[in-house]
Amino acid sequence: MASASLQQLNALKKEASLLTKKLWKSSLKSVQAIALGNAVDEVRFSKLEKLQLEKPTMLPVNRDDELKSRANYYYNYAREQIEQESDIFETLDWSLTAGYKGDHVKEESSSPTSLTKDQIHRYFYFLRKGEEQRLYILRKYKFEDPCPNSFDSSRVDALEDNMLRTLNAEIMSHAIDDQAYSSHEHNMGENTEIRVEETLERIFSEDDSEDDWDA
Repeated sequence: MASASLQQLNALKKEASLLTKKLWKSSLKSVQAIALGNAVDEVRFSKLEKLQLEKPTMLPVNRDDELKSRANYYYNYAREQIEQESDIFETLDWSLTAGYKGDHVKEESSSPTSLTKDQIHRYFYFLRKGEEQRLYILRKYKFEDPCPNSFDSSRVDALEDNMLRTLNAEIMSHAIDDQAYSSHEHNMGENTEIRVEETLERIFSEDDSEDDWDA
């Protein structure tokens, strides 16, 4: 079974990068939208300002500061989510099992951490969660989605399936290599034993006199 080519791996990495950047772009547009406020915010601020007139000790309402604070909070949240997704490109070796050298190789590998199923599941978990939270924030503050249909679930599912299948094929390829190596080592050992036995049989089958054994 052939392992994944460099071209295949680069294609997977590029697609994951594009999906991450797409989510980041839609997240930024959503943050910009809530920073401007809407009719619901206007009603809320008007109520607070009216309440302030009734209670002079109440802190004054600063619309700009409140909108800016809200937007900054969700900007930082979105950024944290994206960083947790994109660190897969920084900390992992995209040769999938590049750090893998087989059971018969004892020395430590100096390669970066290789991509695993857990890392793949983690990436797609944060990708989907980022989109869910983006939509939740918009619904919470009664905003229309500035990027409708920006998250292509079928495209995300296809990439996840492709990455897992590629990783499984790579693991199988290395397992077959290990099996072939072990089989070769086993056969080499058997051949050595056969040669030793043949040599001993030849020595003892020679027509030697009993005097030679007593010498």
